[in-house]
Amino acid sequence: MAKLQIDPTGPIPTIRVHVGRAQLGNYTFGLWDAQGRNPRVSGQGVNTDDIEDVFRIVASRKELLGLNRHILDGVIWVKALKKGKKRYAIEVEIKQGELQLASWKDSGEMTTSMKNLKNSWTIELS
Repeated sequence: MAKLQIDPTGPIPTIRVHVGRAQLGNYTFGLWDAQGRNPRVSGQGVNTDDIEDVFRIVASRKELLGLNRHILDGVIWVKALKKGKKRYAIEVEIKQGELQLASWKDSGEMTTSMKNLKNSWTIELS
């Protein structure tokens, strides 16, 4: 699992999700405690509404200071809109202010009508 190093004195990190190639996307990002228990949703959404797909990992600085060794988990479901040869592309960017902390990109051919993509990071406050 990749490490996500966050400066506890910096701004609260944000996650930006983009699902492309004219596909439907549904995503959920969650936080798990250091023991891998007690999940809570950090952000979720779809790419078909008029809401920007950017959200903060937590709502407050107090919550940010308690994230050391927590696990950030992301799940994106992509559904094909077109019949025939179908491709998908996703891009996730985790930033703290203007500093990119991590990115997650995936693309390829849709071999089924739905694709489930997952990634996770262990948070380290430094």
